Amino acid sequence: MLEDEQKKIITYHRIWFVRLIAMIVACQALKQLIGASPLWREEYPFGLAFYTKYARLCNLDDFVKVYGANFWLGLKVLFTCALVCYVLAWIMQKVNEKTSARLDLFADVTVIAVLIVDFISNLYCFKAHVYAEQSTVLYFVRIAVMIIVLLIHIYEYRRNKNLFDKETKLMRGKNKDGNFMAPFSPLKWGDAFTEGNSWHYTWSVFHDPQGLIDLMGGRKEFITMLDSVFAVPPVFDDSYYGQVIHEIREMQIMNMGNYAHGNQPIQHMIYLYNYAGEPWKAQYWLRQVMDRMYTPTPDGYCGDEDNGQTSAWYVFSALGFYPVAPGTTQYVLGAPLFKKATLHFENGKSLVVNAPENSDKNIYIESMSFNGKNYTKNYLEHFELLKGGVLDIKMGDEPNMNRGVSPEDFPYSFSVNEKQKK
Repeated sequence: MLEDEQKKIITYHRIWFVRLIAMIVACQALKQLIGASPLWREEYPFGLAFYTKYARLCNLDDFVKVYGANFWLGLKVLFTCALVCYVLAWIMQKVNEKTSARLDLFADVTVIAVLIVDFISNLYCFKAHVYAEQSTVLYFVRIAVMIIVLLIHIYEYRRNKNLFDKETKLMRGKNKDGNFMAPFSPLKWGDAFTEGNSWHYTWSVFHDPQGLIDLMGGRKEFITMLDSVFAVPPVFDDSYYGQVIHEIREMQIMNMGNYAHGNQPIQHMIYLYNYAGEPWKAQYWLRQVMDRMYTPTPDGYCGDEDNGQTSAWYVFSALGFYPVAPGTTQYVLGAPLFKKATLHFENGKSLVVNAPENSDKNIYIESMSFNGKNYTKNYLEHFELLKGGVLDIKMGDEPNMNRGVSPEDFPYSFSVNEKQKK
């Protein structure tokens, strides 16, 4: 059974790379046949602009400039990233804690795939000295991106759905025969998960929170499960490790239920309230975390610092927003910690976040405007922020339960937004 599963994984990897190679050949042919004439624009109804913006958040323009003179070297760099990702994922299929790897692979593969494809398209435009939005090559590459990402999402989404247990409404590990591991304790650290438990990793569906909402039975049930993370006492099962690892101890000391902010896998969870129409709960818990888990004392740091994420979480959250889904162009809203903050961008523009009524008691967003216009969405767009301007936020001590409650105001979810584009 294990050998069959390994063969399926290897076959899938080969097919994925063959698709990319075929796409590269097709792009080379298109470049020779039609060059980079501006025949197509973003306004055509294919809904592909979202994918082409993925990689630009990673300073792709600078990457293109560095590798612009050597196309194949740049491509090898990105393919190496993809290969490392897949090798690690394949290895994790054979060892313990593989459920974590399977959930994380959903996000990793998406971003790497789009980076590779968008690098190719931007490189063509760089050499042709035209804007990327005006390239015929880019238009066809966008189609390829959409197809590849769609296939990856469908494949990984189905795998993630198979890890969801309808009875407990949590993600669970599976045995080689495809059955759920038993007995099951959502409080057990390790085994199917890496340095965490099911309460922590169930939320690792970064690109499709709405899909998880549907699996749990709707927004009400989803909110209840989010609330439960804080309601469940900070108890644990450390039988897999045979000792209390420091991540467990940090969860205990911070005493916010089973919310383990000291370790990274759950740090985006609070922002998921925005996807279910109750952003005020995100605003409450985010302030609790910032006030209680980040203090200017020798023991004022809430856990370990993996790749700077725990500090970056605080910087983003203190500004009032956070990048939940890797590679997307959206920042999900929280609430600012300061009365005023100013961001200066490389393009010379500045973004001012004004919240003059902000205080220890006024932690909720009553209303918000962006450049003078009323703003009700639960997210901000990266490229709109780069244009500069002013975010005026009126804060209060009571939650506004009428703001950010419409589905049109919710952040991106694959199962919603991609269906709308079809």
